[in-house]
Amino acid sequence: MKHFSLLTLAILIATTTSLAQGTPFFDTNVNQINRADIGTTLFFDQLPTVSLEGMWRFNFVENASQRPLDYYKTDYDDKDWTSIPVPGNWELNGFRDPVYQNVGYAWASFYQSNPPILPDENNNVGTYRKEINIPEGWKEAGHRIFAHFGSVTSCITLYINGQFVGYSEDSKIEAEFDVTDFLNEGNNIFAFQVMRWCDGTYLEDQDFWKISGIARECYLYKRPEDRLRTIEVTPILANNYTTGSLSIRGAATKGVSKIDLALFDANDKQVATAAATLSSFSSMDNSDYRSSTAINGEKAFTANIKAGKINCWSAEGPYLYKLKITTTGESGKIETSYVNVGFREVVIRNAQVLINGQPVLFKGTDRHEMSSKGGYVLSEEELIRDIKLFKQLNINAVRTSHYPNDPRWYNLCDKYGIYVVDEANVESHGIGYGPETLGNKPSYKMAHLERNSRMVRRDFNHPSVIFWSMGNEAGDGDNFQACYDWIKAYDTSRPVQYERALDHHNPNASVRSDIFCPMYYSPDAAEKYAQGNYDKPLIQCEYSHAMGNSNGNFKEYWDLIRKYPNYQGGFIWDFVNQSLARYDEDGNITYSMAGSYNRYDPLGDRNFNSNGFVTGDRKFSESAYEIRYQHRSILTSVSNLSKGIVTVYNENFFINLSNYRMIWKLSADNVILKEGVVENLSISPQAKVNVTLPYTETLAKANDAKEVVLYVEYRLKEADGLLEAGHVAAYDQFVVKEFDASASFAEKMTIDSKETLSLSQDNNFFYTSTPFFKAEFNKKTGYLDRICYNGIDMMAAPLEPNFYRAPTDNDKGASLQRRYAFWNNPTIMLNKIDAQMEDGLAVITATFDLKKDATRNAESLANISLTYI
Repeated sequence: MKHFSLLTLAILIATTTSLAQGTPFFDTNVNQINRADIGTTLFFDQLPTVSLEGMWRFNFVENASQRPLDYYKTDYDDKDWTSIPVPGNWELNGFRDPVYQNVGYAWASFYQSNPPILPDENNNVGTYRKEINIPEGWKEAGHRIFAHFGSVTSCITLYINGQFVGYSEDSKIEAEFDVTDFLNEGNNIFAFQVMRWCDGTYLEDQDFWKISGIARECYLYKRPEDRLRTIEVTPILANNYTTGSLSIRGAATKGVSKIDLALFDANDKQVATAAATLSSFSSMDNSDYRSSTAINGEKAFTANIKAGKINCWSAEGPYLYKLKITTTGESGKIETSYVNVGFREVVIRNAQVLINGQPVLFKGTDRHEMSSKGGYVLSEEELIRDIKLFKQLNINAVRTSHYPNDPRWYNLCDKYGIYVVDEANVESHGIGYGPETLGNKPSYKMAHLERNSRMVRRDFNHPSVIFWSMGNEAGDGDNFQACYDWIKAYDTSRPVQYERALDHHNPNASVRSDIFCPMYYSPDAAEKYAQGNYDKPLIQCEYSHAMGNSNGNFKEYWDLIRKYPNYQGGFIWDFVNQSLARYDEDGNITYSMAGSYNRYDPLGDRNFNSNGFVTGDRKFSESAYEIRYQHRSILTSVSNLSKGIVTVYNENFFINLSNYRMIWKLSADNVILKEGVVENLSISPQAKVNVTLPYTETLAKANDAKEVVLYVEYRLKEADGLLEAGHVAAYDQFVVKEFDASASFAEKMTIDSKETLSLSQDNNFFYTSTPFFKAEFNKKTGYLDRICYNGIDMMAAPLEPNFYRAPTDNDKGASLQRRYAFWNNPTIMLNKIDAQMEDGLAVITATFDLKKDATRNAESLANISLTYI
């Protein structure tokens, strides 16, 4: 229990309240000022930009009340400041230490949470200043200039040339501001402040390193004043998923008079066109969570494109079309933009998620957006590397735990084929799940809605996004009901999930989640659900916790997933260790965990941030290979091994196996007897085909072999996306002739007449011996005390039973080392020991009671028997 002095608490609250006066930092009614309305991601052939990245002048203060207040003035003297890169996290650039804590906020050790109020103490503030040059001609009439900050933790207050521009919260989705009227051509003074914590931080208690600053891309961009602002495309599939159309809606500025649409296939061939219907829009609701795409004063538009025969998008075959949007303004200026389009349908039918009509299996992982060297800052090369690792490990789905990711991530998932569960930046785990939950607090309703709606509005067009997730571990209540209702009304094409809304006693009553998405159901619990009469598919949002020596029962999960139609997979927690890289003075690298940086930050979680099946430097752990094997989509089973017949099952739902070849090897006693290649594997999706391997004659000649094994693997013929030709996608091994261990043992134990085994005893021991060998069995303990061979003692101590092993990280997480502590050092009491000869062998049998203590009357908790032959 934490005890707080009333005086101390009063001072903290008073200090913070004073700090908050006239500012939005602790006002839940103000999450943004002058922030541009968010829209879907657009692409341009040539978008004029000016980078905001690079080194900035930087001032850092420990406590918020110490921050400079007139930093925004153009004549402010910053010569004594230091520098910091943008993007860059403070803690990885020498400003305070990173803090890791699983459950609970970074202030938990010294401040009692009191939403929305936060302490002044340790609420660091970083102040940035830089001269940004605006090229000549950029401030041309009829254009607007926007500042884009990809990710700011936790909030940003922006000034340009001494004038206030705007304010934004929500650290995991971009903040954009129209800065046209604040800029001059030539040099401009940009100044902004970032606070470590604001009222929005109460919704950002995710299980990751709690670090601050700027991440993702930062730049200025210029667009025409008459322009497309957002476009939302919903694919509609028909005729057994062979034809399709696009239902389109969007918003444009009021000066737009015409919008022309053209759809191009992957070969850049135009397949369809349409003209949008525009209408003026007026509304009093300009919130992020309004029901319309347009805001007051804009023009809303709709269109429908009939594409005819189509190629569908799936993770197996990520076929992308390009929608070209040509916007004409009343001034006659034209802008051309693009969005990627995938014809993909997601529905729930008969307790199954169907992608384009197929009940796909989700071989997924949870992934934090974390670089061991850059923290929250990841390059595009690092993003691509992670997707390549997914593909190498047969992972086809990712949950963006626990916040919207960098927009580039979704583009890559579209391109290379990864199903995405897109999760809002909402986690208030440290507040709790009871009546105090922010999920039921009216003052935080707007923040819940804004964070969910901005995610949906931004990521609407990505075919990779198949579910929306309203957040993680943030309790439940009216705020989540409002978010669910808004998303379901705004986007009718995708399911919505939220784990804390589940009713585990009555799953059909889980009204705020279309997916039954529990955390850490055991195989038994998962099978019980799968056998029930429930209307929601079971897809665990977290399972098979991958910390340390783990994933040992992954096969049991996947046996069930492949058995029950309504159990469709899950997302492993989690993909990569979050450990941060550190270098000593000699350049040696180590990886950090909670408590690595100082003695006062929370230490209890220690290495709990290292629970990935991929290490921080992106190498596979031992468990990754088991995951890769169980996730394989080409499965081989035995048909008739003696005749060389195996059955190949294509578990894919959309692609055949024509780009794979089977390589097989027949070995006897670890020597390859014959090997070959099956080039033609044109096996249809979800089909099984018997394949005959020509090794029967070779097998017939291997009668003397003790063990014969068949190994098969499936390699890509040609490169597929990020996977090179020759990549091994699946493999299996089968025993054609099993090694007879008992026969081998009997052969080794055969003793000729000169070495006949004898059995004898005295008051203390049973003895078994030959002229070269002697064993002694203790009658008082029941243990094998000694083995002597050719006069040499082979044992350092008696052979005692051991029922314990070193606990793994996951054991400790479940306190198994405490629950099963008895087995670490039980009292083992001998009941009886007997010895006799059987078929020329000595058989010694001892029985024992296992007790908590050495008294004869102590309760016996287990009985064991040891037999020595």
